[in-house]
Amino acid sequence: MLSSPLVLTVAGTLSVQAKEYLKEMMYICSYYMIGKSASSVTIGGIFCAGGDTRLG
Repeated sequence: MLSSPLVLTVAGTLSVQAKEYLKEMMYICSYYMIGKSASSVTIGGIFCAGGDTRLG
């Protein structure tokens, strides 16, 4: 989310509608990455450290 203004500036040849779509897609991807990283930490770190290696 922090890098979206930079990406939109670099993609200067896009139309206004395409820039809006890009901005919305970047917000969706940023929220998806928050959930994905929390899931990865839980499954790959906490469960395996507790001895439950089959689940991970």
